[in-house]
Amino acid sequence: MIALAASAASAQTITASPSVAYFTARGGQAAAQKFSLSNDGDEPIRFTLRRTDFAHDDKGEMIFPAPGSSKRGLGNWLTEPPKELIVPAKGTASFDGAALIPPSIAPGTYFGGYFALVSSEPSKAAAAAAAAGGKRKIVTQVHIATQLALLMHVDVVAGDGKKPAATLSMSSLKVLQPSGSKPLTFEAELDNPSEYEYGPEGTVAVFDSAGKALGKASFTRANLWPLSSRKFSAPLPLQLEPGTYRAFVAFTSDDLPVITRQEPFAVQAGPRAAPRRTSAPGPEKTQRAP
Repeated sequence: MIALAASAASAQTITASPSVAYFTARGGQAAAQKFSLSNDGDEPIRFTLRRTDFAHDDKGEMIFPAPGSSKRGLGNWLTEPPKELIVPAKGTASFDGAALIPPSIAPGTYFGGYFALVSSEPSKAAAAAAAAGGKRKIVTQVHIATQLALLMHVDVVAGDGKKPAATLSMSSLKVLQPSGSKPLTFEAELDNPSEYEYGPEGTVAVFDSAGKALGKASFTRANLWPLSSRKFSAPLPLQLEPGTYRAFVAFTSDDLPVITRQEPFAVQAGPRAAPRRTSAPGPEKTQRAP
């Protein structure tokens, strides 16, 4: 969803449905999706559409290179969108998109979609109404431009329709002591050695030295791209007394093995105490999700 604010008295919101579409398909098949754009404002919105790849740069920032210019881009597989799409005031407009997957493409996750240049300006009728009457009025033409991406993620699989077996791993787990307004935070780094994207979901639970559960939190949700690593954080607003504690972390994703890890840590006395390890971390364990 994006908001276009022409002035303090006028604002328009554009909603895309869906903003991201996920597919699983074989080479030679098509992944088709109808995209709808809704406008809650009093003026129509005009979109100029084009195809695009979708990728991340070395800093993890999203980028939208030209179709076919990125290793995992699917922009050049996409059907051409309409050159222009006008969404009426208080209304919705749609267009059909599709990725035509090459028959011999290697299995893996591919990314792309349709990129829109959004423009809005007062209608001629509104300008004429503002200028009408016995008094001279100044009509300011406001033009707003922004960009909107409608994305597609396609898992290309082999002939049996299944992804090959894969295992995510946790390369590190840090316990960050509260500081100022920042609560106790757990930071886990996950590695994805496969050719597919996954969306791991993780939780952390904290126990005292007697094994009593003190609190639980979820890690931030984010997709883990193929052949990449990513850090996930879980803030947990606990006020811990000086002592020894244990954190238990678990991540699940689709039908992959569950990743678990235990991390002992100690809280020192004092307002700026930092957690310290009480022993070397135990071996990482994996088990199949039920």
